Order: sequence, then structure tokens, then C-alpha cells
Amino acid sequence: MSDNYYLMIQDFFKVYEALDRYVMNHYEEGAVWDTQLVRLDIDHGTQESSYDLAQATKMLALTEGQVKSFFVVYSFLSHNLYDLIGNRDYEDWSSDGNNLLVEYSDLTIETFSAEQIAPLMVRRAYFEWTYEALQQSYDKLNEFSHTRIA
Repeated sequence: MSDNYYLMIQDFFKVYEALDRYVMNHYEEGAVWDTQLVRLDIDHGTQESSYDLAQATKMLALTEGQVKSFFVVYSFLSHNLYDLIGNRDYEDWSSDGNNLLVEYSDLTIETFSAEQIAPLMVRRAYFEWTYEALQQSYDKLNEFSHTRIA
């Protein structure tokens, strides 16, 4: 199982860098991106654009599998980063294309490789870290939000 997560993390690094390049090349300075489980959001000042799996895959010229892995690992790190860094407070996290970079308030940066992240994903396997599981969660959240509005 760790090998599967290792490959997913490698894809995550590729997509992360491709996404950063895309945003830098296609939008004004200050544009930022984020994810909502299985959706990619780009906030470019006066407007926000949202992309599903197929749209993000085409936009970034990557494979569907790579983008699925990106969504899974991004969500995992968003929910489990403190377990990786030892419950330290951090300012931000990103990728340099080969590693996860965690910046702390004292401006130090700690790096984590796929080899360091994959075992944590295995230990946190109580939640199925798959794209399909994220899609189900996304669908349930949307269903819940539409039920509350009605």
C-alpha cells in the first residue's frame, strides 16, 4: 500500500508544480489556487474559476490519474499535516516539485519527501484515501448544502 501512496505523492508533486506554472503564466500576479476535495478553484482577483477533474486534466495537460492523485494527496495533507510535522504551528506549505515544503513562523523551512509522507498515509488508512472516496464526500457535502437551503 505504501508503494501506491508513494506514486500518488510523486504525481502530487508534478501536478502541484504544473498548477503553479499555469497560474503564473495565465493570470495576473496575486492569483491563487485551492481545492475543494475534487474541484480546483483559481481566484484571480475579481473572479474565481472552478474546474472539475476533466477540466483540470485538460487545462494542465496531464493525465486523469495524476490529477486524481493530486486531489487525494492535497486533501490528505490538508487534514494530516500536523501529524507529519509533529503538531508544530506552521505558516504555509507548498511543493518544490520533489518535496513538500513547510514554512514555520520563524521562517525556517522543513522538507518532506514522498518516502516520508507515504507511511503516514498508510497509518491514516482508516479513511480511504482514494479519489472515489473524495468524490463521495464532495457529493454528500453538496447534497447536504442543497438540502439545508431547500
